[in-house]
Amino acid sequence: MNPVRVPLFVPLVVLPAAAVFAQGVRSAANDASPEVLAPFTVASPRVANQEPAGTFTMPVSALRFEPRVDVQARNFAEGQADVAIRGGIFENTGFRVGALPLYDPQTGHYFAEIPVSAAMLGAPQVLTGADQARGGWNATAGSIAYGWRPVRTGGLVALSAGEYDSHREELYAGYASDHRVAGQRVAADVAVAHSESDGTIAYGDHDFTRYNARLQLAGEGTQTDLFAGYQSKFFGWPNLYTPFNALESENLQTTLVALNHRAAFGADGDYVQAGAYYRRNRDDYDFNRVTEAGKDALFQHTTWVYGASLDGRVSVAPDLAVGYRAGVVTDELKSTSLTFGRFRTRTHVSAGVYPEKRFDLGSGRAVVVTAGAGYDDTNRDGSAV
Repeated sequence: MNPVRVPLFVPLVVLPAAAVFAQGVRSAANDASPEVLAPFTVASPRVANQEPAGTFTMPVSALRFEPRVDVQARNFAEGQADVAIRGGIFENTGFRVGALPLYDPQTGHYFAEIPVSAAMLGAPQVLTGADQARGGWNATAGSIAYGWRPVRTGGLVALSAGEYDSHREELYAGYASDHRVAGQRVAADVAVAHSESDGTIAYGDHDFTRYNARLQLAGEGTQTDLFAGYQSKFFGWPNLYTPFNALESENLQTTLVALNHRAAFGADGDYVQAGAYYRRNRDDYDFNRVTEAGKDALFQHTTWVYGASLDGRVSVAPDLAVGYRAGVVTDELKSTSLTFGRFRTRTHVSAGVYPEKRFDLGSGRAVVVTAGAGYDDTNRDGSAV
């Protein structure tokens, strides 16, 4: 390798120039007064890619690239998805919208059937550990929690088309009026979405439709949402659940009616929220859509769930607060094939109290110690603390 030779005149020319430049910078820095920049906020969702390519967005869509969540998709995540928080196993993850623990008594395959437009919900939060103990229900690994988004005047229209005769249409419109009821601003939004495709392989088609309407009352620190939604989903995929070379398909119709109220007060994060809901999920599964078409279905299931829940947090001293929750969920299952077992109805009751103590370490640091106790009971089994 030949050495690199630098002419002697280079440092003799550059160094004096650099010294003059540095002296000018020091002089300018000494003479200039400090410049105070205006504060600004940068907001970004944790998961960047929240919209699917093959259909319209559903609450489960934002979980596909969430690193703490494993989504086992069949056909695609919006078709059928088993959701598990990493570290847990199948059917160990719960779902919440506001104060309400959503649930399906059939299997965990249908926990994520939440017929709500993503435009009406906030970003999902993954609750584990103490957060799950305080805010989750009937799940050991954790919960996926959504909040109701405030309604603002505006909307969106989305149209798309692609190969395999695929197309998608979506409409969302929200209006926040100046009219007030009991001091609360009245707002409303609606959403309609449709998607269908022949799929990338034979018998890999889908046909989805969703209708949503919501009425909202909002004030200083308070928000009340009354929601009604319906979603129909037909999708097929070879070997959807089984490895027997079957042309399987699912036909789902999910209805959700929910009422949720949340009020925040104080500067320490205190709040109270409560609500109630009704959910019905109809499921017509075909093991072989070709041979079973037009015949009495062997696998038809309908589930009903009614629930009410309350949770909150209240400060009782400058560094001491108490969290609490209580709820009841009752369900029913009717099926043409799931006829084994001693019961097809069940009622769950749960409650808990969770005090927390904050220790200030100075310099903006603190340690929060949480303890508590929970109580769970059902009419089909014993209670537990």
